[in-house]
Amino acid sequence: MKIFVILSFILIFSVYASPEDDLKTEREKLNKSKEENLKRESQNLTNLNTAEAEYLKASNEFTHLEELAKNFTSSKIKIADELKKSLDDLSGLKRAFSKKGGFYKCLQEQIITTEALSSGRCKTLYPGKFTQEELERIQRWENLLPLNLIEIRSKQKKIKKEMEFTESKIVWAKKSLIQIEARAQSLLNEEKLIKLKELDQEILDNNKKFITCNDKTPAISLEEKIPFEGAQFQGPFYEVPRDNQDGLGTCYANTAKNLLVGASMGKANASFLDLALLYKDENGKIAKDGLNAGFSCLVLKGVSQKGYCPQEFAPFERGEKNLYTEGLMPNSQGSVEDTAYLVKMVSDFLQADENLKAKNSELSRMTQEKGKWIIDKIKSDPQIKLPFPVARFEIPSLSDLKDAYYASVESNFNSSEETFLNDYNSAYAIFLPKFIQAVSEGKRADQIFNLFRSQMSGFIQKYQLQGKLNHWKRQFIEQSMEDFKDPNLKKSIQASQSFIDELRGADKIECESDYGELFEFINNLKRILEYLKVNKLDSSKLLNGDEKFKSPSDLMQLIVAPSCLAPENRKKIDFNLHCEDGHEFIQKLKSTKKDREEKESLFHSRIVASLLQGYPLGNTFNRHINTIVGMRFNEETKTCELKIRESQTGNSSWQPESDIFDKIEALTEVRRN
Repeated sequence: MKIFVILSFILIFSVYASPEDDLKTEREKLNKSKEENLKRESQNLTNLNTAEAEYLKASNEFTHLEELAKNFTSSKIKIADELKKSLDDLSGLKRAFSKKGGFYKCLQEQIITTEALSSGRCKTLYPGKFTQEELERIQRWENLLPLNLIEIRSKQKKIKKEMEFTESKIVWAKKSLIQIEARAQSLLNEEKLIKLKELDQEILDNNKKFITCNDKTPAISLEEKIPFEGAQFQGPFYEVPRDNQDGLGTCYANTAKNLLVGASMGKANASFLDLALLYKDENGKIAKDGLNAGFSCLVLKGVSQKGYCPQEFAPFERGEKNLYTEGLMPNSQGSVEDTAYLVKMVSDFLQADENLKAKNSELSRMTQEKGKWIIDKIKSDPQIKLPFPVARFEIPSLSDLKDAYYASVESNFNSSEETFLNDYNSAYAIFLPKFIQAVSEGKRADQIFNLFRSQMSGFIQKYQLQGKLNHWKRQFIEQSMEDFKDPNLKKSIQASQSFIDELRGADKIECESDYGELFEFINNLKRILEYLKVNKLDSSKLLNGDEKFKSPSDLMQLIVAPSCLAPENRKKIDFNLHCEDGHEFIQKLKSTKKDREEKESLFHSRIVASLLQGYPLGNTFNRHINTIVGMRFNEETKTCELKIRESQTGNSSWQPESDIFDKIEALTEVRRN
């Protein structure tokens, strides 16, 4: 699944060409592209090898020059000493008048004037006779001092530029080879698709009676044991229960499950809730979306990598007694609706942690690590109430605050509602701890409101809200009246504050603005704990071995299919999947200038090609996707119909193909190698 996941069936059954001719053209084009790619590869390999050889040669030369420069002074002294000795070894007359003596003197002068040795000119002027040993010594001198320092550095500079240029050629050649390799993989995937296309065409050619839908066309239903006349395989959905997503937004996962059933010829019957969880976990969206909304092909990509959880481990999907419960669902009769209720509850809890993490990452970390302590504290101390009694009533209420904005702020100040509410929240975050402290000290409602007026004065004056204060005061006194009558109010406030301070590590974390997010986190946890208590389930299941809260995916797995937390219960598929979400095919088909009949014929042929191989198809429309599992001609209505396996209702029904064609936005297809 890599590039072909994107390219997959865009190529199958081109909207614009006749099948046989188009296949031949595509084959020829593919072969030509492969030849061109091989030529490019060969040329780039040659370029790379040449450039690497040039670079190595230049690098060695640069290193040699560096060595010459390093030893320049010592080499010059050594050669001068050896030249003097060579002259001293000659007799006085030979030293003064012989060609050999003249040669050595010429070299001495050359060292002084040029600081380098090149014996050619001196040999021409003084062609003396030298022994083999002397010739070798002269050559050694030339090797030690071929250039002076200025020439060495100049040559090094030139070589360095050459090396940089050669290095750029190497980098370019390597990048080109990577692109060529990617192109080769793309062409390989294209060849696989052409083979699939050829197989589809061969199947259609051998089953022409299915192509035109009339009273002579045999029906196809992948839900039947014998899916169609002459079928060599059992219908993959035979005796496979239909899914009912029951209010959850998992249609994409239900369709992915159906596509997997077809691709495995009925062997891989996965939990659609687990497939949704797999997708959400892979994309980091468990907290935000729960299990709702996604893409079927991306779900199957996850299945190819991580396997699937068999539906037998998620019997709530079938409304059966959950014999496998080791998680958060009660061991009783249930349905996906029950699962959805708990999924929402846990999603809210996880989202609350995300909100807390965004506001105070250190506090979020601490709450995760103190999972057992938090649970035990909440369960053991009934005085703990969050949000705090009295302080749970915001001054003013959100509705009154918004009324004030639209009544006066919006028209008198250049401020958006978002800015207005942000200003309020910033000021209120500073007031809230003082609010709680005042309640614990036994202050009356009117005294607390006066504290609010004082602490929030900057906000009130900025937006000229003084005229709203009397109304806000009356509302607060009425709302909080019952809380003030509680004889255990002070104890409850103190116990709750003590719990929060201990949780927050008050001596370490000074920020007071995280109360709202922390209360949200604790309250959502309390809802889960109450649910577990009512259903007589163990709250320790929320924790992992070291007493921290379980990860988001593990918590959700406890609802969906807890047995699949055990790796041995998760199944791998032993085949490769090709999946295409199919928007492009439908868009091209509907935008072509062909007449309605031709368009529907191409649409019909594409569906038939899949069904004859046992593959269902995804039918996307209006932000929903269901599964096409059959085709027939209706004798009464004289129309072609498609069988729809609908996860919203848990039923299958025959629907007019023409109606589906009108509404469809994408035709999701799957194939296997």
